[in-house]
Amino acid sequence: MQEDRNQLIEKTRKEDERSDLKQHADGMLRDFEKFNKNSSNRAIWELVQNACDLTTHCRIEIDYRDNKFSFSHNGKAFTTKTLISLVKQVSGKYGDEDIPEVGKYGTGFLTTHTFGRKFKLNSFLDAGGYYLPIKDFEIDRTPKIWQDLSDNISDQKKRVYDLLKEESAVEVSDLKTTFTYLPQSDKELEYIKESSKYLDDYIPLVFTINNRLKEVVIRQENGVTDTYRFHNKKKIENDKGIDLHQSILLKNDEEIHLYSIRDEEEEIEIILPINKNNEVIQFNEKIARLFYYYPLIGSEDFGLNFIINCNKFLPTEPRDTIHLKSDKDQVKADEEANRLIIEKCSNLIFSFLESNIIEVNNPLLYTNVNLKTVSDDNFLNEYFKELSIKWNSKLSELPFVKTNDGYKPISSVSYLSDDFLNPEGDLFDCFYELISKFYSNIPVKEDITKWSEHAINWNNETTVFITHNDLLEKISECSLQDFDEALELLHLTGQ
Repeated sequence: MQEDRNQLIEKTRKEDERSDLKQHADGMLRDFEKFNKNSSNRAIWELVQNACDLTTHCRIEIDYRDNKFSFSHNGKAFTTKTLISLVKQVSGKYGDEDIPEVGKYGTGFLTTHTFGRKFKLNSFLDAGGYYLPIKDFEIDRTPKIWQDLSDNISDQKKRVYDLLKEESAVEVSDLKTTFTYLPQSDKELEYIKESSKYLDDYIPLVFTINNRLKEVVIRQENGVTDTYRFHNKKKIENDKGIDLHQSILLKNDEEIHLYSIRDEEEEIEIILPINKNNEVIQFNEKIARLFYYYPLIGSEDFGLNFIINCNKFLPTEPRDTIHLKSDKDQVKADEEANRLIIEKCSNLIFSFLESNIIEVNNPLLYTNVNLKTVSDDNFLNEYFKELSIKWNSKLSELPFVKTNDGYKPISSVSYLSDDFLNPEGDLFDCFYELISKFYSNIPVKEDITKWSEHAINWNNETTVFITHNDLLEKISECSLQDFDEALELLHLTGQ
């Protein structure tokens, strides 16, 4: 009888605990269903974010070798609270006011399970005056139903208490935490590979806007190791009132220079598309344009060639972009706040461009404005049309276009219509030769195609485009001897 009673008590206890853990298990399973390749790209930055929350001098190592994924950092050790929070997958703040936190192993951390729903943790537990080792502590979230996942969470909680009872204190000179994910499917291996694609683009940007990150080591699948280090960041004095900074980073001891402009009060920093040779570059179209401490994976099509970070942004729940415009009352205040931030960022950029404090010889790429105004979201279409008009109006006044008569304002230049943008090279040379006989206010030949493509994206009704008919009309007013050079070029090219 007593044995039956004990079994009943144990069964009741287990059912009660399983019920208590149901919401945690259900939440995980729902989020697992939402995984995609954006989740794996975001996952890297969730790990970086958590690491930088734990130290002001963060050093990170990411290892892609041996068909696994591991992430190590030198941040402070776990506490009993944060270890249990990790097991249950709930937010677990450290409560250190000296290091303000962005993340704390909350829901965003779940995206790291794109690398594997089972991982091992090696770290230390701060027991208050001494440390206990955490050795190969396994977190297993592979079950597909909530009952089994709840049981796993319960077992892992028990192992925390076993650790507290059984492990002996150790001396620790250097703290290190490592998460090693154990992929069990082709999809998880695919997600791991996807996460490595754009690290070389992102890491210098994150170094620039995050002063806690000091070193990142990437061990590639093929055995190659890349080491990124923060070198220095300095303010560039100027008389234009621009808060301009230059960051210097090292990749395998080779310098990478980035320029940024800041509004410290508004917690805004905008990374400019300028390299160490003062050349304007095109940021990779596959990387996010908006950052909230870290990249908002999903904002890649925010069509400006600038990287905008604001620590006051109010991102969407998946942290893939920011609220901007919709018919949802619940996020209306967030949308208004974010639009105001974008307006302030735009004005900062315009002030920088007008100041000309960094002289570049190819300002063309500043003007690559391609905001998405045609989509299924009419509210966003309306917002981006308004933003496009503002940007085009401001840019049109700037003398950025190199013509045969020198640099001219964008609005005073004529561009090529689609009619001329796809011919073979020699035929294009002939077209340009003919057009330049009638129009002096066109970009130089090496730039005209790119300028014209940008102008088409502006969707500005006042922009002047030269068409086939325009050229034919000009030609019809002349005699053949006026075109000796062009005719000779056509003859030589067999046209």
